[in-house]
Amino acid sequence: MLSISSRSGSKIVKSKFTPEEDQKLFSLVNGLQEIDWNAIAKQFTHRNSRQCRERWQNYLNPNLTKDNWTEEDDRLLLERYKEMGPHLNAIGRTLGNRSGNSVRNRYLVLMRFQQKHPESSLFKSPSSPVEMPTIEPEEVQMNLSEPAPKKDAEVSLIDKIFNQNVIEGLFSTDEFDFLESMFM
Repeated sequence: MLSISSRSGSKIVKSKFTPEEDQKLFSLVNGLQEIDWNAIAKQFTHRNSRQCRERWQNYLNPNLTKDNWTEEDDRLLLERYKEMGPHLNAIGRTLGNRSGNSVRNRYLVLMRFQQKHPESSLFKSPSSPVEMPTIEPEEVQMNLSEPAPKKDAEVSLIDKIFNQNVIEGLFSTDEFDFLESMFM
């Protein structure tokens, strides 16, 4: 747990929300029409309004779509990004109410996948031509740790991305199984 001081001088705790905090936040916010995040944050000892709002908007809101991404979702994401630019929350609302974090994470996975597999059908489909935005390597940080080699097999890019992102808690195993089955 990391404790820092905010501009107002109050202590802000930088740590993961606990299941108890999630439950408390859910019970305080669920069903409210208008949410006063400052009032909600006062119910927590070491959380500010921004932390509470972002936790709700990105993870706890029951109206968020948390289904696995489909090939069609990926195509729509790429099309909307090309049309709308990096307005991730707005793109998320057009994709069945996905969070901006979910959209960003999926977009980065697709960009990493495209860099290593430009021949993939996702990026060249004649039925849904999507010109991919070019992305410089320094724009998307490639931080792929080398997993232990598989016996008698070469470690694939998907496995590397999968291992890194699951370790970081960004994705479930189903998302990478889907990418590998659809585009390899």
